[in-house]
Amino acid sequence: MKRRVVVSVISDLSTDQRIYKMCITLQKGGYEVYCIGRRSLCSPPLPPLPYKTHRILCFFKKGKAMFMEFHIKLFFHLLFVRASVLCANDLDTLLPNYLVHKLRNIPLVYDTHEFYSQSPSVVHRPLVQKIWQFLERTLMPKVKTILTVNHSIAEAYQKWLKVSLKVFPNYPLRSKRIAKKPKDLNSQSIILLYQGNLHEGRGIAMMIKAMEALPQHYILWIVGDGRQKGQFQQLVAPQCKERIIFWGKIPFHYLSFITTQAHIGLSIESPHTLNTRFSLPNKLLDYLNEGLPVVVAPLPEHRKIVETYRCGVVMKAYNVDSLVQAILQLTTKPDFYRECSKNALKAIDEQMNWERQEKAILQVYETLF
Repeated sequence: MKRRVVVSVISDLSTDQRIYKMCITLQKGGYEVYCIGRRSLCSPPLPPLPYKTHRILCFFKKGKAMFMEFHIKLFFHLLFVRASVLCANDLDTLLPNYLVHKLRNIPLVYDTHEFYSQSPSVVHRPLVQKIWQFLERTLMPKVKTILTVNHSIAEAYQKWLKVSLKVFPNYPLRSKRIAKKPKDLNSQSIILLYQGNLHEGRGIAMMIKAMEALPQHYILWIVGDGRQKGQFQQLVAPQCKERIIFWGKIPFHYLSFITTQAHIGLSIESPHTLNTRFSLPNKLLDYLNEGLPVVVAPLPEHRKIVETYRCGVVMKAYNVDSLVQAILQLTTKPDFYRECSKNALKAIDEQMNWERQEKAILQVYETLF
């Protein structure tokens, strides 16, 4: 009987790319994969996936009640499911996984996708932040195998909690690319793209404001959903209503068909919290995988990629004027634009693709037995 890895995450399985890539890699490595996620009464059906899944129905859609409901249901589900390894993704699944790991003596892997207690939704709520910090301080030093998405987060946790984390960035699957060649600015409209959750700290309000200063042939596509979508829609100026399009939530299997139609990828997370300051979002790497030059915030991981691979422009400061200037710098110089697009594809082909790190991921799991 195959060893079985039980992967759990609180997010929607149809939109979480890292979970999909991890599950695919483990399956290719000879493991049976069983992936647990969350669904609400209004969740859409999952697209076809090549591994077994289970979504825990939660009647509460958000807040403390949702977290408590999911934790309790996940704990009892894990308690009785067949598992050779447990893999908890992010802090909001770690506690039930840790308890079952101790009760059943099953190896545990913790994959933290962010500096959880420093995320924008937490830092402005002192009591909530103290709870998550307590869980980080209490549980993370007791977990032997911890993975994360970039070196900035790994170094921050190592400095704070004296824990060691293995870094596996959210590189895209090169095999899933649609783009065949570098892009050119040869269309009448220039499409700026943001894809991801519609939450604070992502620079979405700044993008919307920047559209007021850009020429009429610039269009902004906002792909994703979140609790602040309505607030962002209200920020759209009357003269920009036809030029800013909210696509809503798109399953990641179909996201690349939208990505490849855009011209510029925007990844302008706020520097005002540690989590966003240290972030390396999926979207930035997905843009590059489809040959999109990028405009990024002046953050360590963002800057490192753009300056190393010369695939876009780093904003000089975190404000609307700098964003507009960066966009124009890319889109008014066709030769520079094409060179950035060419470099983006080359960077993914030669360095930043998921396939290059699959062997190392499987080696981590083999050490558990």
